[in-house]
Parts: sequence; structure tokens; C-alpha cells
Amino acid sequence: MSNYIEQGTIFLEKKEYTKALEFFQAAIENMESPKDAHLGLAEAYFAMGKSEKGKVALYKAMVLDPNNSVGLSMIVKYCLPNITHHGDTKISQEPYTATVDNYKSIQSKGTLSYTAIAPQDNGTKHWRIDFEDGTRIYVSKGTNQCEIVAPGIDVSYYRNSRIEKPSWNGFKKPSTSSLIIPDNIEIEGMVHKVTKLGRFCFLDCSSLRNIQLPQELISIDFMALYGTNIHTIDIPSSVIKISSAAFPYGLNTIKLHGDPPAIDVLTSWKNFAQYALIPRDKKEQYENAPFWQTMQLKTY
Repeated sequence: MSNYIEQGTIFLEKKEYTKALEFFQAAIENMESPKDAHLGLAEAYFAMGKSEKGKVALYKAMVLDPNNSVGLSMIVKYCLPNITHHGDTKISQEPYTATVDNYKSIQSKGTLSYTAIAPQDNGTKHWRIDFEDGTRIYVSKGTNQCEIVAPGIDVSYYRNSRIEKPSWNGFKKPSTSSLIIPDNIEIEGMVHKVTKLGRFCFLDCSSLRNIQLPQELISIDFMALYGTNIHTIDIPSSVIKISSAAFPYGLNTIKLHGDPPAIDVLTSWKNFAQYALIPRDKKEQYENAPFWQTMQLKTY
């Protein structure tokens, strides 16, 4: 951490925001830790009540590192509280380049069919999965693994130096009330394990009330289930990481079946930890695990 960043952080902690701004700006001008400098600027501006300037600084930090956990935590803290958590309001009216017109039907098989979607802006190909009951999800596949995704949402999230609520950009979002995500999905003759709920993958799917997660799921990413109406969820023993704002605010029971998962952005998880149930035989592991050791744990 640079000297400018350190000094800015000291003044930030002292609530001397004007002085903090001077040091963070100096860090930017001297190209010292620009991401951290923009995050410092954002924190200071938000603390001063200058939310628009804070959002611009936060946007610049996220452009430098879209996955930085501090920035994601600040988005949840400063940019989402005034957003309706449910519904299908589309804030951005700008068209998304890979539209539903670019779908190309590939194959139907058994209880589901899958459809290729035009490559996303980053060149990633996504697949639309349609079940016989009308349920639809989207996936991005690797060699033998795949993750549940939300096409286009990342593109609309940081736009024109503003942080906006993600929208589905013309793609039909999952609308079922109950969903069983299969452990495996076969695409182009290859079986892929479902190992990740990706960013925003069920964002604002307010009709979704019940979900069964795949048994080899490894991680639940940023805002994966945010804005759903799920009240109870079982976390498979395979899950090792859960990111910030992964769950909806209405959630009141989180039943964990495995070892303590790593928690990304600890502050945003404190609201949910009070609803966690952990295995009785793993209580000692949780009591000695980062983050979990600070919580009042309930067992089953």
C-alpha cells in the first residue's frame, strides 16, 4: 500500500474526509494503487453525502478490477439500498448487443432442450436450458463443469460511469416458483457438472420461492439469488465459498451441510449468519473458522 493511500486511509478513519480526498487524489495522479485510491475516494465521497461522485469513483475502481470484494461490498452498501429488491423494472433502456434474435436452436433431448446464445461481449458462449415444465435457466460451460449465468447482466451493471441495477436486457429470466437445478447438464454430447451459481443468475426472479441446489456445487457468486422470494435454503456440503449479497433479504433459514464455507465480504454476511444452521458434529470447525467464530451459531 502506498504512502498516499496509507495517509488517506488514516484521515478516512478519523472522518477528516477532505484531507482523505487530497491524499487519494494524489495517489491517482502518481499512479500509486489506482484501484485502492478510487475506492478510497468513493468511501470518502459517500461519507460526505456526495453519492454521485462516490458512484463515479466506485465505477472507476470496478473497471480496474470488476471482481474486487471491497468494491462489491460498497455497491451493496451504498448503491442498492434504494433499489426495489423485487419486480422486473428495467432501468437501462440501452439495447444489448447479443439479443434474443441471435438464438440458434441446437438440440432437444429427454426432459430438457438446450440452445446456443450468441457470444457475449467477452466472447463467452452461453447456453439456454429449457425444461419440459417451461422452466428456463442459462449456463456457461467449461471442459467438464458449468455454471448458472445471467446473459448480459454484467454488461449493463457498470455503464456510463454509473452503477445501475442490472436488468435482463431482453432475455427471459427464470419465472418458476420451484426449481431443482440438476447435478449434471449434457450439452453437445458431454456431461458437465453444475459447480457454480454465477453472478446475478437469479437476480430479481421474485416468483422463485423454492430451490434445490446441485450436490456438487462449489460456489455461490455475487447476488446469485438476490431479489428472489426464497425463505429457506439448503447449502450442499460441497460448497466452499459464498459471496456477498448472494441471498435475498427475506431469507430466514440457511442450512449448511458441510465444512465452514469461505465468506467473501464479511460485513454483508452478518445479516444472514443469524439464520444459519450448522451440523452439530462440525460445530468446533465453525467456532475456529474465520468469520464464523464471531457468530452465535445454531446447530441441528
